[in-house]
Amino acid sequence: MLDYEVTCHELQRVEVPAKERCSRASYLRQFHIDTPVYHLDTESDVRRLACLSDKWEHSDPKKLYKWFKSAVSGDDRDQLRRLLRYPKAWAAGTFDDIPGSRPSSILLTVVATEAYQDLWAQRLLGLADDDALLAVIKTVHDRLFDDRKVANPVDKYEDLNRMSADAWDGLLPRLAALQDIADRAGDAEDEAAAALIWSEAFSFLMPLPETDQVELVYEESGRSVMQLPEIEITVLTGNPARLVATPAMRCRE
Repeated sequence: MLDYEVTCHELQRVEVPAKERCSRASYLRQFHIDTPVYHLDTESDVRRLACLSDKWEHSDPKKLYKWFKSAVSGDDRDQLRRLLRYPKAWAAGTFDDIPGSRPSSILLTVVATEAYQDLWAQRLLGLADDDALLAVIKTVHDRLFDDRKVANPVDKYEDLNRMSADAWDGLLPRLAALQDIADRAGDAEDEAAAALIWSEAFSFLMPLPETDQVELVYEESGRSVMQLPEIEITVLTGNPARLVATPAMRCRE
């Protein structure tokens, strides 16, 4: 990874020392990638994870991937994939000051997927993304406040929560704040107000309503939900530039 850092201009830094089970590369566009290293025994199809503490840990991402694929199917799987972006975005943007309390991607994937599986009755009747997200956040909130253990669904003896007690105590208040955001968004009077409330947790990831349905100001606070640009187009050609046309237009789309 350190050699890669020298050659990749998009890479901001490779964290040193590495994490116990992966190497983290942070990129200029405000995202990071955690890269684990596995050993595969091709004869037995057994995988082991390399750890910084000079040991090999039994861990099989292939089994977990198969579990996720079989958790739900069809349109439900597409919806679940969409929903998973939100808790991961929340985790990425909420714990910069206490990174040790940031829940891992795999932990969030497991608890959100199992919460979504519990919605089978609602899904049979048709479940909108925002309603599904509300239900998943509540289930995850209640579950993690009740029990900090998150068993690996393909290895019940492995706890996916590897946080210390202090780090866990840092997570819970922010999980409670996420639940509060979800409650307020669910109680919002209209789609525009809900979108603004959701943005407190998910920033730009939460889609806004169609602009012709909203006058884009949240009445309670006076804050703008979204600014509509005014675009003026000037057409030039040649060198030196020569004005060809100036059709002005306002963009309302």
